[in-house]
Amino acid sequence: MELRQVRYFVTVAHELHFGRAAERLHIVQSAVSQQVRRLERELGAELFDRSARQVRLTAVGARFLPEAQALLAAEERARAVVAELTAGRSRTLRLGTSTGLGAHLDRVLDALAGLPRRSGWSWFRRGPRSGSTGWSRASWPRRSFAVSRTTAAGRG
Repeated sequence: MELRQVRYFVTVAHELHFGRAAERLHIVQSAVSQQVRRLERELGAELFDRSARQVRLTAVGARFLPEAQALLAAEERARAVVAELTAGRSRTLRLGTSTGLGAHLDRVLDALAGLPRRSGWSWFRRGPRSGSTGWSRASWPRRSFAVSRTTAAGRG
């Protein structure tokens, strides 16, 4: 059983129409029908009574619906937990170079610092740290990258 199949089943159950469910899901009707049929085969029971004029839940489908909704709600909660745990993480990339890249690296760092500010993006450049010849940092939502250049002495 795939979450996608369960999601399609719940949408058809709410709409009681495969075409409208497909529109709501932004996919073609045949894909919805196919996935619901696969789910029914896997469960070994028909979930819908299909006629030329209407679609209705079977008794099995009506009993399965609240469980399917609970399954999708659990998926959302699981995703929210992971998003909450990873939201504050930052990542740092430190790049150590020899003095031979000095001017080239400065141009790259200056170019990064000169990029336009966008929503959620911040770029800033700090002056030299002790023993280092330059420092630049770029931050994105949920990600932070720092680039520092070390001196030939190896400090950064």
